Amino acid sequence: VKAFDSIALIVSFISIVVGAATVFVMVYINAQSKQKQIGILKAIGIRERIIELSYVIQSLFYSMLGIIFGSLFLYFIVMPFLQSHPIQMPFGSAYLVLTIKDFVISVILMLLSSLVAGYTPARMVSKRDILKVIWG
Repeated sequence: VKAFDSIALIVSFISIVVGAATVFVMVYINAQSKQKQIGILKAIGIRERIIELSYVIQSLFYSMLGIIFGSLFLYFIVMPFLQSHPIQMPFGSAYLVLTIKDFVISVILMLLSSLVAGYTPARMVSKRDILKVIWG
């Protein structure tokens, strides 16, 4: 049982890192493609914090969509399938068990990692010089 708990911890950590990296790349590409727009926003007086906040909200939106669709997939497809077709092990049948506590911790960790993953590229782009960004 301890081995399965260790494997579950490793898989959870890797999935949070992969999710954060995915959000980072999506927000970074979006911010890079809109550099001129960000430069124009800064030129007309929009504060950097507001620009950064918009990208953080975007990253939270992506994360929430992932959490919602992943949860629906898990609870309505994977868990029922594994209940009806348990994994056969030498010591007996294995079922997927997910407690509410573990689920909530995973959701919180994913949201926190997406905050960092969304803030970092937004900060990188919003800190650039206005004229260099606008003129390329």
